[in-house]
Formats: sequence, C-alpha cells, structure tokens
Amino acid sequence: MLTTFTPEQLRQQLCVYSSQAATSDGRRTIAANIEATIRRSKIAGALLDKVRLMYAYVRDPHESVKPKLLIGAALLYLVTPADFIPDWFGLVGFVDDAAAIMYVWNRTADVLLNYEKRRAGRSTSVTDAV
Repeated sequence: MLTTFTPEQLRQQLCVYSSQAATSDGRRTIAANIEATIRRSKIAGALLDKVRLMYAYVRDPHESVKPKLLIGAALLYLVTPADFIPDWFGLVGFVDDAAAIMYVWNRTADVLLNYEKRRAGRSTSVTDAV
C-alpha cells in the first residue's frame, strides 16, 4: 500500500538521516549504494547531475560539515529502499526520493553551486599546469 507523506514528514525524516549521515556507517552506506541506486531508479538529466554534485560535496574533506549533514541525509534517503514510498514500487517509489533531493537542493543550492565553481576552477588549474 502506498502511503502519502507531507513536506513536514519529509523534513522530519531528513533530520533523522542527518544524524546518521554524520557517522562513518552513514557515509559507508551512501558510498556503497549510491551508484546502484542511481541505476535502479533511472535518475537522469538535471536530477542526476544534482545527485552526483551532492555526493562529490559530501565526499570532499575540505568542505564544511554542516551542509554535509543535510546533503548526506538526502543521499541516505535516496539509497534507503524502505522510506515513505518504498522503492520496490517502481518509478513511483522514487517520487519521494526526488522530493527529498530537491528539498535539500533548494536549501543548499548556493553552497553546492559555489562548490561546483571551485571544482571546475581546480580542474582547469590542473589542466593548465600540464
């Protein structure tokens, strides 16, 4: 049976996952499952780009921890199959996952877009040096 969820319930669940994202187990869960989850969910386009940038940010040891907790929470939500709409319901099961990603993206977009620019600058610097 599909359940409905409210934005407030999603926010509360992300708070729970935020605590887990702060742990080494939470980070391992994300790392071990992110690529398989992306393939299984058929995430594509702009949403895929956002998920990949979020994952890169969470993995970067030079970035601030506070945004990592919220971003990590969204990634944990994505890789956890049993959430508000379980992932085994096919494409419908990823609607809440997309909602979680976009909820967090909207709250961290400035941080993530600045990070993306810095990353692009670093890769350009390395290419120029070669």
